[in-house]
Amino acid sequence: MNELKDNGKAIADICQDLNTLCDGQILYTDCWAHDYHWLSKLYTAAGVHCSFRLSPIEHLLSELQMQRWSQRKKNYAREANIKTHRALNDALIISEALDRELLLNDAQVDRMLGELDVAAAPEMPLPKSSQHIFDSRNYKKSA
Repeated sequence: MNELKDNGKAIADICQDLNTLCDGQILYTDCWAHDYHWLSKLYTAAGVHCSFRLSPIEHLLSELQMQRWSQRKKNYAREANIKTHRALNDALIISEALDRELLLNDAQVDRMLGELDVAAAPEMPLPKSSQHIFDSRNYKKSA
């Protein structure tokens, strides 16, 4: 504990640093209730207003994607030989697993678009991706 007192940063400084890095953004978490609880305690103790939001990762993924989520994280951790339950390692695993899930989703959209006559079905719902917005009026089918 003395190490932290002697060499650590003040909690208000930590909160300000987080606000600077994340201002106005939504940060997604795979354990929203736990992370929200501790973030709230940190900001309350510091007397600082949090300038970003936390949201559950479930808001980014479909029900089918959520069913695959745990296995996808385990697979990536094993492939990359990353030890789990360490903050930075878990963040890397979650980030890569999410990227892979969203890329898979985008590949499915691309495959569907290749087979789709957009003019005939402009209102057809497509899988959601946090990184892409599809507007069928701007889509031009390649030859």
